[in-house]
Amino acid sequence: MTQAIVSMASSGQGTLTQLPVLANVTATLTKNADTTLEDIPGLAFIAGAGETWVCIIYVTGSSAATPDSKWGCTMSGSGTAEMSVGSLGQLLADEGGASFAITTNGEYALLLIARVVGASGGDTFQVQFAQNASAASNSTVTAGSIIAYRVA
Repeated sequence: MTQAIVSMASSGQGTLTQLPVLANVTATLTKNADTTLEDIPGLAFIAGAGETWVCIIYVTGSSAATPDSKWGCTMSGSGTAEMSVGSLGQLLADEGGASFAITTNGEYALLLIARVVGASGGDTFQVQFAQNASAASNSTVTAGSIIAYRVA
């Protein structure tokens, strides 16, 4: 079965459109007493030369009150990427190493937005995760977190 996000068109016609899932996490990533950003296995895709992608990243997980969560992204090759919560107008992370922290107490669900531009053929965009403050309690990104569709 192919995963997809179903969206209701705003035209008033009630047309349903399936939006493809580009990448998904197949195993939970757990961080414990660890503030180093780490690639989230499966939460990556390749952008070709000259391609521009705007993506929605839906992430679920859990975190104790102390560690919160830290998010970042990388881009192989000379491509560029920026990622934020809710709006690309407020850059929070980029391929140059900038990251951002969010308070994620208990179970959480986040919608991140990314803009990715491939420069050379096969630049890989990768989402990263860590505890913001080191704590001996688990912080997780759960299996089933996804990167959904290209809009550009």
